[in-house]
Amino acid sequence: MAIRFTSHLKHLPPWFDHCGYENGVILGTMGRLVRNLKGESFPGWSTGESRARIAEQLTPAVRSLPGFRQAAHAEMTELSKIERKVLLERKQITPCMAARQDGCHVFINKKQDTIIMLNEEEHLAIHQFAAGNKMESIVSELNKKAKHLAKNVEFAHGNEYGFLTSMAAECGDGLQLYMVLHLPGHAMMNQIDKLERALNKMHLNLSPFFNEFGDETGNLYVLFSTPIPKGATEDIMGHMLNIAENLVEKELMLRDKIDIEDPVQMNDMVGRVYGTLRYGCLMDYTELLHILSILHLGVEQEMLILSKEKAALQASLSNVLLLAAPAHLAFTTEDDSTRVHQILRMSMLSSISMCISPNEGLSPLD
Repeated sequence: MAIRFTSHLKHLPPWFDHCGYENGVILGTMGRLVRNLKGESFPGWSTGESRARIAEQLTPAVRSLPGFRQAAHAEMTELSKIERKVLLERKQITPCMAARQDGCHVFINKKQDTIIMLNEEEHLAIHQFAAGNKMESIVSELNKKAKHLAKNVEFAHGNEYGFLTSMAAECGDGLQLYMVLHLPGHAMMNQIDKLERALNKMHLNLSPFFNEFGDETGNLYVLFSTPIPKGATEDIMGHMLNIAENLVEKELMLRDKIDIEDPVQMNDMVGRVYGTLRYGCLMDYTELLHILSILHLGVEQEMLILSKEKAALQASLSNVLLLAAPAHLAFTTEDDSTRVHQILRMSMLSSISMCISPNEGLSPLD
């Protein structure tokens, strides 16, 4: 199974895609659904024997799900350190799962829009992904999978608390919802802290997408709900969708405000990135994330004159976001040299510059 799983990693997941979604503000949606088996210890208190028993019960049920009969599957002990890091960079497993060992399993369907983990923080965790704002379809798909699984195994459930989890405060519908947002306007106008405080008052949270690299790396953020109380999924989903709609409007307004009030600053920023794209030689990953963010902004604000279709450039930028990540480069090249990775990243960006007109490049100031 490990060989097949390794082969699976050679294909990029399609869910995280900038192309044309909500003016490049809402990039992706994810739902996390968790369940635990009745009468079994939670993973944090489990033994190797109990984890094996739980996996033995859940694996046939997972395999019976549509699209999972031929899904890639591996026990965590079968995955190398670099393979785990690749899955972490794709956000396909959690840091908790990356540290797991015997009796802990991960399944990924062919579309790579559904990841199922056994014996993570809970006995069963399903992550469902979609590009753009697809929260309603995400919740629908997760509910279908949960109902299908419930026909084959008995989940821990209390009439008062809902589905039981390893953290008592997280009992309820066993669901959390997430949106990935590109917020360069908020970041440039120093509005992120203010936005975080406002969202906290509305019982939502905002955190950096790349926590490991810094708060504003790539201007990517995750908007997410706290664990949803019993029977409150529809209300929370509607709440998040309404807030997301307002966030998109505010982000676009801030971008236009910067463009109108200080066009020199905006042109300087995009122009510097374009110059690096054309003439740079070395690139570390944090700088690359910044450049990708500004290029997306330049495309959305129509500041870059393109020699190819806008969608082609956006697709290339989305691919580079993962292909140039440290573990992905080490996995594909079988070389962990920092200098080699810096050269390869710059080579990827140089190929992207072919989508920008060499004779025109940056739109002139009005």
